Amino acid sequence: MIWAYSPEGERVASLPQRAERPDLRGGSLTIGLFSNRKANAGLLLDGIGKHLEERLGASIRRYDKPNASHAASKELVDRMAKEVGLVVAASSD
Repeated sequence: MIWAYSPEGERVASLPQRAERPDLRGGSLTIGLFSNRKANAGLLLDGIGKHLEERLGASIRRYDKPNASHAASKELVDRMAKEVGLVVAASSD
């Protein structure tokens, strides 16, 4: 059995289920770019977003958490889940 640990150190009995693969055909995919607010994360996401728009015709939405030292709020995570089909997260220094 494989154990996964949360950042708070609690042991969980099972891993999260895999999300369904998003449909990349027809340019109807909306991709969320999520920055943890570390230095250069936004710059990295800008390049990734531009590439995804050009290659896939994807619509891009940007998300940021308040600062790098705190986890994203449940409300923000829920909002991303409702608004986009795929999230690219960046943690950069």
